Amino acid sequence: MTPEQEKEILEKLSRVEYNFAIVELNKDELIGNIGFTHIDFINHTAEMGIFIGNKDYWGKGYGAEAIELLLDFGFNILNLHNINLKVYSC
Repeated sequence: MTPEQEKEILEKLSRVEYNFAIVELNKDELIGNIGFTHIDFINHTAEMGIFIGNKDYWGKGYGAEAIELLLDFGFNILNLHNINLKVYSC
């Protein structure tokens, strides 16, 4: 992914109502983002997205923990009934 593509994605994410940073706490380093990209409050559904840019952090549980926290927020705070995730290969 080029820096321009990454910037475009981050700009789009900044306009999403519920977008959160994924931070490595020991280093206080931003490693990604997670949030809801499409929320339908009438039907109580949403689509979520997650992005961890630095491959050094892949496979270490950061994404799993972030997804668990976002699902808890979606189901228990936003009262959603269905949350979808689309997966794209790199």
